[in-house]
This record gives sequence, structure tokens and C-alpha cells, in this order.
Amino acid sequence: MCVGVGGVGWGTSSQPKLDSRQFSNMVAAKPNSAATTLLLRWAQASEESNHTSQAPKTFRRAAKSLREHPDPVTTRAEALAVKFIGDKLANSLQGWFDFQQRVPARRVAMLRHEEEGKWWSVTVAGEMAQRSWGKRSATGLEGPGMDNWEKLTDERAALHWACQKVVKQLAKGYSHAPGSQAQFDSACTDSGGLPAATGRARGRAVGGDAAAAVPPAAA
Repeated sequence: MCVGVGGVGWGTSSQPKLDSRQFSNMVAAKPNSAATTLLLRWAQASEESNHTSQAPKTFRRAAKSLREHPDPVTTRAEALAVKFIGDKLANSLQGWFDFQQRVPARRVAMLRHEEEGKWWSVTVAGEMAQRSWGKRSATGLEGPGMDNWEKLTDERAALHWACQKVVKQLAKGYSHAPGSQAQFDSACTDSGGLPAATGRARGRAVGGDAAAAVPPAAA
């Protein structure tokens, strides 16, 4: 499940970009269309967030290669067989592959930082948590986002970990989007109660900030 939203671009920043409908038509029949879309979303998000100039190129080059790959890619090992996908990017894709296999997914919070024009969210599926973050558009909508994943011991631990992260983001000036407060309260109740603002649940990162050009998550 990809939490970030928004259109996707194709090609380098100096080339014309396809809108989301054109791109969807182009990749619909491809075996790795969802993963390709994910990489292109990361490319656009990194570009809009003014990360290193190499990051968008890295993601787009990998996306193009994955789009043209004839076989389904569902594991880290299979991703490494695709041109332009190295160890760190394959690790990130493995986190996404793992998260897709865990249903249903549960949104814990969707936060917005009004002054900085950012959004941040966390979602739990089974023992895994996915954080996503990005810029908001001029109209206030959530733009494309980056993602990373954390694997905990079980769903309750994942919910507790996610609630801790939400508390830390709220302390940084983020606030709940409409409907998010109720989701957060429910998740914290199911995890054993509202976490303290300090402390850290122990988990194992499985993607996102491990990618070659994926920037670190906002804590």
C-alpha cells in the first residue's frame, strides 16, 4: 500500500512529463506497474523536496528499467536482477513488497505542518508500520511522498511504535488532518494507551531510508 498521493513524472526534469492518466495507460499491461509507479512517485517527491539532484535520476532510471523487465519482481533478490537497482534500493522495495502482503492496512494518523507546507502519515499492517511524508501543494493537497517501513514483533507493538512517532511529530509543529485524531486515539487505545513523548519502541527498519537516494524520514 502506498500512502503518498499525487501525479507521477516520467523522464528527467528537462523532458516533458506524462500526466498520471498517460502513465497509467502506458504501464497497465506491465507485470511491475505498481512498483514502477512507486519509484516514479519517489522520484517526483525527492525532486519537489529539493533533495540531491541525483535522487530523481536514480529513481527514474530504475523505474524505466523495471517497467521494461519482462518478469514479475516480488523480492529483493529479483529486484537486484533489474538493471539500475542496487542493494539499498532493493532493500526499500523489499519493505514495500512485505507491506503489500499484510492486510488490512490501518491508518494511524495523517498530519500536516501548516507553516512548512508538509504532510506526514503512518499506517500499520500486521507487525509492520509504514511512514510516508512529502510536500503539500499550493492548494493544500498532499503531494507525492517518500516511504519507509519498520518491522516490529506484532501488530500491537507496531501500533505502539506508530503512536510514539505521531507524538514526536506533533511536538514538531504538525497537527492532525480531519479525521486523523480519531484514528490516532483508536490506534493508541488498541496499542495499550497513549505513549509518552519520549522513549522508543524497538523495531527493525526494512526500507525507505535504506534506499540509495531515499532521504531519512522525519522521525
